[in-house]
Amino acid sequence: MKKLFKEQENRIAAFVFVVVLLVVCSPLITKLCINGHDLEYHLLRIESLKEGILMGRPFAKINVLFFGGAGYASSLFYPDFLLYIPGVLRALGVSINKSYHIFVAICILLTYCSTNYCVKKMTQSVYAGLMAAILTVSSPYYLGDIYVRGAVGEFTAFIFLPFVIYGIYNVLYEGMDKPFVLALGYAGVLLCHTNTFVFCLFFGALAFLIKWKRFRDNLPTLWKLLITASVTALLTMFYWLPMLEMYLSTPLYVNTAWIKLEQTAGQLFSVLSNQFPSIGFLLVILAFFRALVKKNPQNRDLIGFADWLLIGGAAFSILATDLIPWQRLNGYLDFVQFPWRLFMPATAMLAVADAIILSVFIKSSLEPYMPSSTKVLSVVLLVVAMAFAIRTIGDADITYYDYSDDYYTYKPYTGNVIAGEWLPETVTDRDALIEESEHLYADNGDDLAFERIKDRVEADIQGNYQYVDVPFIYYKGYRAELATTDKTISLPVGSGQNGLCRVNIQGQQGRLIVYYGGTVLQLVSLLISILTAVFLIVFRIYGKKKAKAALLLFLLCICGCRAESSGKSDIVPIPDISAEGLMKAEGAVLENENTESEPYRLLFSKEGYTGFDLKPVFLQCPDCAADLTVTVSLCQNDTERMQETLEISRETAKYPVLLCDLSGISETGRYLFRARIVPENGTAFSLEEEITVADDKYDRIYTEMLAQAQPSVSVYACADHILAYELTGDEKLARFADSARDQMMETLETYYHASSDETVRFFTTAWLYKETGDKQYRKEAEAYLDALPETAENVTDPALLWGLAAYLRTTHPVDYRLSEKAMGFVFSGANSLLKRDQKAEWERLYEAGTDARMEEALQNAQLLILANYVSNSAEYVRCAGNYLAIADNRTDSLFVVSGLDNVPL
Repeated sequence: MKKLFKEQENRIAAFVFVVVLLVVCSPLITKLCINGHDLEYHLLRIESLKEGILMGRPFAKINVLFFGGAGYASSLFYPDFLLYIPGVLRALGVSINKSYHIFVAICILLTYCSTNYCVKKMTQSVYAGLMAAILTVSSPYYLGDIYVRGAVGEFTAFIFLPFVIYGIYNVLYEGMDKPFVLALGYAGVLLCHTNTFVFCLFFGALAFLIKWKRFRDNLPTLWKLLITASVTALLTMFYWLPMLEMYLSTPLYVNTAWIKLEQTAGQLFSVLSNQFPSIGFLLVILAFFRALVKKNPQNRDLIGFADWLLIGGAAFSILATDLIPWQRLNGYLDFVQFPWRLFMPATAMLAVADAIILSVFIKSSLEPYMPSSTKVLSVVLLVVAMAFAIRTIGDADITYYDYSDDYYTYKPYTGNVIAGEWLPETVTDRDALIEESEHLYADNGDDLAFERIKDRVEADIQGNYQYVDVPFIYYKGYRAELATTDKTISLPVGSGQNGLCRVNIQGQQGRLIVYYGGTVLQLVSLLISILTAVFLIVFRIYGKKKAKAALLLFLLCICGCRAESSGKSDIVPIPDISAEGLMKAEGAVLENENTESEPYRLLFSKEGYTGFDLKPVFLQCPDCAADLTVTVSLCQNDTERMQETLEISRETAKYPVLLCDLSGISETGRYLFRARIVPENGTAFSLEEEITVADDKYDRIYTEMLAQAQPSVSVYACADHILAYELTGDEKLARFADSARDQMMETLETYYHASSDETVRFFTTAWLYKETGDKQYRKEAEAYLDALPETAENVTDPALLWGLAAYLRTTHPVDYRLSEKAMGFVFSGANSLLKRDQKAEWERLYEAGTDARMEEALQNAQLLILANYVSNSAEYVRCAGNYLAIADNRTDSLFVVSGLDNVPL
């Protein structure tokens, strides 16, 4: 150690290291805990890992601490690679606050060291490594990730970004003599933050395409690259393959964007800001030293690579701003969520590029005249960077909170999962999960006693129950066993009420045990990753000869796993699906049997057939006078197992009409019926209708409306017709829109001068501004919006609803803050409708009478479809379809009919 510090550059490096860490880690020197935006979720992940370690399941895919014990697939979708550091500290008894701060300090240390190492190896300059490390850990985006956002995935991925950059340089200019660098970079980023991995994959693929000639003329390097990529994929298979399996087999909330890309794109000038999110002034200004550096044979490759990094950093920085039409990319790049995340690769690239350029500039232009210039400028850079870092930390909105060690024993805190992207779509009421985690319900409503033993739920089943809903959120891989006096039976598990695990008991009694056992693919992928690691270790230690034997063993093990998995059958006995069997097994309710004034309604749930992992199916019966024949088929593995035809007749007073709301598409979208049926686990469920109705009700309504010469006199109906055309682009509606616009402009002026109702005046001013662009109307409309409370009480009020629609649809300038507020009203109103129990809505609205039911159901459908156009969501469409079914589709709303018909699903 003494010999190491005898060299002056090593002493300088140690001094810089200490100063940088003291400044950057200074906010961590406190008894309280840094309280970033996402911190509570990440602390919950840490606590879940701690619980898993203590119960002997450290690598569990489902974290049972979430939602009061109902579980959440956080570890399956969000890698926990470095999060085991605080998890182990918590298991050893270190407090939550200290564990997290120690973890953050370690991450800062590792980021500094990895950047220093990689740039030093690229440039063969100690000072270049120091400069790159200083610039990275003092950058506004990196500090904001840690202290403002608490974005654990992103700031841990910073550790491995330098390895990705150095790995690409090593491939392009050094013949890939260090393949482990590229593998470590990409594997590390993947196991820290999946979005950043996608960015790195894009950058690496672009470099490969640009430098393709190098690979074409150097096949050994190309083979090294392919082998390294394959080995990296095998090593990390334990994470990405189970994630893809679950993502592709289970509809999740992540499929519905909860935020629009344009909402979080920054302005161009914010790139230079010293506050998050930004690149910062220092990284940008240092790039201009490139103009002072000339290429020569000695630095051509290094400067050429720095140029590519500068271009890449500038491109990523611009992509993070509103110069890009992000609103057009919604639906394609929703996984990005926040465009300013692109500042992350931009920061890493610019820091490395700046360090390379500065080191070459000093060496070629200053050192010949001033030998100590490198040391002097390194100290100057240190002082300047630390000054910027201190200002960034001082200006940041850093808050602290004291998390007690029993913080997450309070169940309401265990539901903080931000947007809940990894919840299955079968979870219809996220807020109810914590309450439901304390109950185990049987099919007849009995609340059964149970106990949680580590990561299992156990209960004594004594009654004659067809199924029970166990307080675990259902994910593929849950297993149930029933221990009787003489044997243990495996029971099928699927999704039940509010997405909880439904176990098909079928009247059997005994000790029920439910736990997450994983899937075959999870086991095989883990085994492959372990065997790959063993093979690499053997290859490294013993060389090629014994590595070949290890490879043979590896292949045999994989074949054995495949044979074992292929020998198992997932087919379960098909239950009775006859009409009588459905009614008996599932408790279908046939209501109003003796009432002629109201149509019959059959409320039936298919959830009990858990062996097929089907979504809930609700059979609804609006008014219809004709007979209907429905063929019901259940198929598995493309083999038909059961088929039955149900004759439905009003005369027999049984099943008057049958509509399936499997996808949320009611009669308005009947032709989309088959396309929206979702198969799961190799199972297909199909309903084919043979309709004898001569005149389809939906087609009749639509045709009659198109045949009308004039729209309704109501200004709200005019607004309805205009929006129907604007939102669908259907040319068949163009003449309605033109006629409605002419009539509306005459009526609005009267409303504007005569009405004293503030909401009606908002409606008139919003539409007048939309159509004319007159600033006076904008001023009045925005004054009304600004005065509204943060939560609008009755968004379905036609005046407020159509006023909000006009304000959000105008092509004229509006106040961004108020536009956000208007969207918030629409979203909050629509989301409150999503949370309502649809069966209870049927009950309540049918009791309200036909006129009241029609009016409320139609207004709710209008609100949901407007929310869908603001932010596409299948959930909004489904719920709108339910309300249209409640209204029996007797509607004169072009907006609703056209809107639901033209929504891309």
